[in-house]
Amino acid sequence: MTGDAEADIKHPSETSVAGRIFLILLSLAGLALAYKPPATILQIATQTFSGLAVLFPTVIFGLYFQRVFPLAAILSIVCGEGALIGFYSKLLSTQTFLPVIWVMMITFAVYLSTHAILLWRQKALEIHLPQWLFDRYVWIFLGVFILAMDFWAWEKTGPLFWGIPMWAGYFVVLSTLQTIAMVYLVRNKC
Repeated sequence: MTGDAEADIKHPSETSVAGRIFLILLSLAGLALAYKPPATILQIATQTFSGLAVLFPTVIFGLYFQRVFPLAAILSIVCGEGALIGFYSKLLSTQTFLPVIWVMMITFAVYLSTHAILLWRQKALEIHLPQWLFDRYVWIFLGVFILAMDFWAWEKTGPLFWGIPMWAGYFVVLSTLQTIAMVYLVRNKC
């Protein structure tokens, strides 16, 4: 090894000092937030989840696409975080859904459209229907997922049966359907 190559290698003590300083700064920031929180813990958790959800398309497509383009990932994240800031600062408003739903639609749309344009420019764009679209279990689980959204009953608390909301029974039925579908899926795949 030459002297220049050895100079470029960081010794463990140098990286551990930087890591310790970063950890101390992060701990102090957490302490400052805990001392005087800007919102309730539920609001902070919701905003944190929404911010992290922006990364989901980049992670999923980075794992499963054969070709990945950094530009698609960057634009998806920037547009998603921009939309999140717009919702947080009340420049954008949501009516029916939480902001994270709109942010996810934006990030997926930006990533996929940018990816498709870049493939088209390289004359490598091929569109095939994925095989999973023809799997009946995909459609069964998608149906259970959509029924679990129960948007028709949002903001309704009643009626009650022995003090238990009736929607609890609805979700027990959905969970039962999901379990039955899962049993058949596992039996057919084994």
